[in-house]
Amino acid sequence: MTMHRSIRSLRSLQRSKGGLFIVVEGLDGCGKSTLAHRLVEQYQAVPLSTSASRFGDARGALEKMTAGDDVSRQLLFATSVAATSTEVARLRAEGRNVVVDRYWLSTLVYGQVVRGLNMGLQEVEAQLEQPNLTLFLDAPAAVRRSRLERRSHEHGEVNVEDLSTLRPERDEALRRGFLEGLKRPIAGQGIVLDASGSEPSAVLERAVWAVEAAAAAA
Repeated sequence: MTMHRSIRSLRSLQRSKGGLFIVVEGLDGCGKSTLAHRLVEQYQAVPLSTSASRFGDARGALEKMTAGDDVSRQLLFATSVAATSTEVARLRAEGRNVVVDRYWLSTLVYGQVVRGLNMGLQEVEAQLEQPNLTLFLDAPAAVRRSRLERRSHEHGEVNVEDLSTLRPERDEALRRGFLEGLKRPIAGQGIVLDASGSEPSAVLERAVWAVEAAAAAA
């Protein structure tokens, strides 16, 4: 399937809603960022992220200010998502496709499981731009561990927070949280993709088919 054919087949979806908005979600080490990058190329999309890097030079001060305070950190992440949502809305209005690496579900699920918070923030969620579809990359802990360890070896550092999500109780709770989250309106059309294999192109192919199916149903 060529990129040009994919873009043409999405016209019906884009006609009424502006540019296409795809969210890629998944647990640490699932291959999420790799898929997001490839979807950006596939659909000539603008890549966005909700990471703390959005705060630029203020990031260090904000992280220091919220260190050890789970509630304020949760609100900081929610602010990042809200800012991303505003940018997505602007780009879609211009007819641009957008791919976001982590969005609202990550804020909710990681807040609940990792930080032990049950802050629904429904009023914030109701104001956010809704994606056409959210792709959740599903990979078992053993596969994710191997990828995280390889990444740590290549970069010469270990992300302790990422590795902590591999503990059985956290792994299952996070996965369950995302699967439940896919049913929420903020996910758009929620789709689970098997990301347990080692070949990124196979995951991309399944993702493209999912996008095409969403376009055909629009």
